[in-house]
Parts: sequence; C-alpha cells; structure tokens
Amino acid sequence: MKLAHRQASPVNVLTQTGRFVEEAIGTLGRRKRQTQADKDIWISNMAAPSIYPEYYRTAFHYQTDGWMSKKSADVYETSTETLFLGRQDAMQRLSLKPIVQLSKRLQREGRPMRVLEVACGTGRFMTFVRDNLPLDTEYTAVDLSPYYLDAARENDKYWRRTRKASEQGIVDIAPAKIVQA
Repeated sequence: MKLAHRQASPVNVLTQTGRFVEEAIGTLGRRKRQTQADKDIWISNMAAPSIYPEYYRTAFHYQTDGWMSKKSADVYETSTETLFLGRQDAMQRLSLKPIVQLSKRLQREGRPMRVLEVACGTGRFMTFVRDNLPLDTEYTAVDLSPYYLDAARENDKYWRRTRKASEQGIVDIAPAKIVQA
C-alpha cells in the first residue's frame, strides 16, 4: 500500500476508529441484552419484508441496522477486520492466486476475463481483485444492500482514480457494474 492511499491517512484511520468504537459499544450492549428488539431493524416489520432474506431483515450480529444502512456500511470494513483480528484482508487475498492464474490462461487463449462477485458488500475485495487483473477485465459486483452497494461504487471509483494515477493516466478503466439483487 502506498503512503498516499487513504488507508494510510491519519484522518481516515481516526475517522474509521471513531466509527468502530461507537458501533462496538452499541453492538456489545445489544449482544449483552439479547432482546428481539435489539435484533429488529427498520425493515423487520414492513408490510412485505420477504423481498429480503431473514438474515438481512435482522441485526444478526447486533450491528446497528443490520446490513441496511449507510452507518452499517461505513463501519463494516473496520468491524470485520477487527472481528478477524486483522486477518480479513489476508484471508480474502488467498483467493487471488487462482483468479490470477485463470486470468493468465484466458489471456493466452485470447479470451476476455469476466468476474462476477456475489455478496460483494462494500466492494473492498473487488478492489483487491481488480488490482491483480488486466485493466480491461469486466467486473460485476452484486449485493442485496443498497447501502453497501453505494460503498462499493465509492470504493470502485477511488480504486479507478488511484490506479489510473499509478498508470500515469494513459488508460481508461471502466467502472465495475454494480447490481442490486
């Protein structure tokens, strides 16, 4: 990671830390109480909640609003990295080797690389994958949460801007297709 990357920015680190601490206090309180009200989110009692699976209609891990808010999407990356004791990025990157190998094989065969990521969340893993594939790879990212997809769009936009700068701006990188399931 380059020092200019936002993950290395003290302002970003402080912002994410503040979000995480606030969310962790709430999550731990809800987990301790373990009431149904602590699991319910704003779409739990909608007239037709069945458009989302039950997992999405509750605060399964006692996080604020479950998967259905900007606040949840804003704290997700830091929360999961903390939950996995700083190993989430490393675990996700383990899948890069076979993806890159497939990409190289397709390139030798003159075939385009296309990626479909299901349950993309905030799109962080998408940036890891895109960083390791040819820039003309067609990438489609799918999720149920419109809030997480907004974060995925922002992560993709940031990644394209950062990557284009590292390529001295001589390439045009198409945005990923972001799809709500």
